[in-house]
Amino acid sequence: PFDPLVHTSGFFQPELYLPSSFEMSLNLAEELVFEKHRTLPQTDSVQVMARFVKLCMVHPTYGAHIRRAVEAGTTSVMVVGVTAENLILLHPQTRRVVSRFPLDEIRQWGYSGDLLQVLIGKRSCTMREFKMDSEHDARLVTELLENYFRFAQEHKRERAVMDTRLGIASPGPPSAPKRASEQTRGRTKVWQNKRR
Repeated sequence: PFDPLVHTSGFFQPELYLPSSFEMSLNLAEELVFEKHRTLPQTDSVQVMARFVKLCMVHPTYGAHIRRAVEAGTTSVMVVGVTAENLILLHPQTRRVVSRFPLDEIRQWGYSGDLLQVLIGKRSCTMREFKMDSEHDARLVTELLENYFRFAQEHKRERAVMDTRLGIASPGPPSAPKRASEQTRGRTKVWQNKRR
């Protein structure tokens, strides 16, 4: 239950649950959690925090790893983010989603130096190139895409196995992802990841 002596400012740490892009909203988030907690006297603090996290999970940038970038051919700065489900492009000031590309629409990705390259599309594909702040950022986004894709494929395989065990018809086994091939050119690594 809510205890005004225990549940004081600083008890709930919204920075643990909100992305860093929400720095200005941290105090407001804490106030909202405490206000909700006060109106639900029989609810303990863990349940209130869990409700808050569930609310945050609905946000399209929940869990996003974000990095600044400039799309090739333009001069406008944007933010590139990767979640477990999407590659997202965000407005740099408002952090509103400008574009969202589901991972199953991303056909190929890689980096060369600080240049991130992503081939996007189901039928006709478009190459998008982003100049990241550093090679480290480009490599990080590439590795995140690789790992989230691998995770999604494992999940599909496990689901197909469970469906088979339960006697549920499935559309067939998921295709295995091609492993990333790594080539070294001097000190720059180029990763090319292809999906079928």
